[in-house]
Amino acid sequence: MFISDIYETMRKDGLIILLLLFVVLSACKPTFDDVFVYGLVQDKLSGKWLGKVVISSDSILIGNVITGSDGYFAFTIPATKKTINLTASKQNYESVTQILNVYELSKNPNKSIDFQLLRASIIYTGNVMDADTQLPIPNAKIHAKIQNGSYIGAVETVFTDSSGAYTIELPKPKFEAWKYYITANASGYDVQTYTLSHSQTDMGKDFVLNFYMQTNSN
Repeated sequence: MFISDIYETMRKDGLIILLLLFVVLSACKPTFDDVFVYGLVQDKLSGKWLGKVVISSDSILIGNVITGSDGYFAFTIPATKKTINLTASKQNYESVTQILNVYELSKNPNKSIDFQLLRASIIYTGNVMDADTQLPIPNAKIHAKIQNGSYIGAVETVFTDSSGAYTIELPKPKFEAWKYYITANASGYDVQTYTLSHSQTDMGKDFVLNFYMQTNSN
């Protein structure tokens, strides 16, 4: 066998070895699957599941993820990500952000990523009634505002239903000094107003406020 033949044989054998090595390394190369992320969102004080909560991230595009009426959400993210910021936000609620370790999530597929949101508002519910007869006053106007001196914050207006009941929600004031003014106005009755104060610790709570209205003497 000539030297050139020996060299050619060695060259072919080397290529075969490199090919086999490539196949082995390819088989050993880790694959990166998507990581399934899911969880629940609830009201921090009442424990009620929250629907229409937007789940978003500033570190990865996850699309339009919104919780259902049962507070549940789910989506997938690439396993190549190390960490992501995940934020849950809803109107009249304070947003909450969590930092997720994607590798740990991939190793714990049964881990639920849950959020508890504090409502950044106060809700008043009550009834408007005739002070003498105790009968309900339907279609009474309930006007509420937050005010500090001449500065007026949020303003909301609702009307009582056929049973004289109402529900009105006001957002968190910017400062402790702001007052809540809630007025009931109905045809044939004197206007009645309550002036109330709330601290930041009252946020997310519900209060009952009933009106007993006197008939207009005019």
